[in-house]
Amino acid sequence: MKKLIVLAVLAMAFALTTARAGSPFSITGMATFNKTNYMKGSNYVATTTTMSINNAFIYRMLSNAVAQASNGSNGIAATLPADGFISYFPEGNDGKDNGYFYVTDKKGYYYPLSGFDANATHYSFMELKALDQWLGQLGSTNDDCCCCCCPPTRSIFIANYSELTGKGTYKAMDTAELEIHTDPYWGQHVEQNRISLVGTFNPSFTLRDFQLWTPSSATFTGGGDINIWEGTDNWRGILTGVSAKFSF
Repeated sequence: MKKLIVLAVLAMAFALTTARAGSPFSITGMATFNKTNYMKGSNYVATTTTMSINNAFIYRMLSNAVAQASNGSNGIAATLPADGFISYFPEGNDGKDNGYFYVTDKKGYYYPLSGFDANATHYSFMELKALDQWLGQLGSTNDDCCCCCCPPTRSIFIANYSELTGKGTYKAMDTAELEIHTDPYWGQHVEQNRISLVGTFNPSFTLRDFQLWTPSSATFTGGGDINIWEGTDNWRGILTGVSAKFSF
């Protein structure tokens, strides 16, 4: 437990001091759902309804999930700040996987969206899975899951830097998955809100001393499926035109 506390303190210190951390993660997309909303004769008539997906939607989804995440002993329930935002640390490790998302604000609030709880069980509300030539394996490895749930090991990159000074640039296009879900223990509750996306992760790094430096950024583009529960109603649909931006 002491080790976990030390890791959390170090991670928070990084979030407060590095020039790369604390930058917003933003996402946009369009969700389309099937909807049966009226009768014509003896038949139900199905139509479609659309909904925009944006930062506010994702943050509200995660805030509600985090607030209700405790089973009485895991210690991960929290009230996220109303003015908080999501950030991503690609070089970090949550104790199991490389790269993790966290919630912060301008005052330095810190809540990791994946890690180990008070019972030493790994939890995750949000995860990027990709294999990058510079960053290595991000998110779950192929050893952790079935043959269908991890992205193919595909990365196209170009690195232009000085072997003498370590300064330069790096760009890549990696196949990737982006997962956002309200069940932190992956599948213990079937009735969960979940967004599952497949696409490309495109990092663009400035290098100094062979390390990431400001300005560095990345984008994710793709699409996938969305599952939303409202009471007893289950809305299943597709997400198209998804675009996410990272800054670190």
